[in-house]
Amino acid sequence: MCLSLYRKLFEIKSLKIHHYVLLNRRVYVDTVAKAGSQVPVPHPQMETGVYVIGGGIEIKGKAFGQRDFVLLDSSDDSINVLSNARFVILGILRAAF
Repeated sequence: MCLSLYRKLFEIKSLKIHHYVLLNRRVYVDTVAKAGSQVPVPHPQMETGVYVIGGGIEIKGKAFGQRDFVLLDSSDDSINVLSNARFVILGILRAAF
């Protein structure tokens, strides 16, 4: 499901993926992005968070910087990079009850 999304991430020339893991419904992507980049987020069925290691990002018009953790909701579809940034995308498939 989210494998195609991460293939798209590798095609974005302004991104550098340091490390990624797709394992047992969990996702970890260590990302470096240039200012002005737009990064897609995982599938809406994934509970997703973003931890900013350095630089600045924007989600739905709100800016986040170094050491911020943002829990995304299902309507968040992209991360806008305000300044050269390194951040980690963490995700897990939501449980169906």
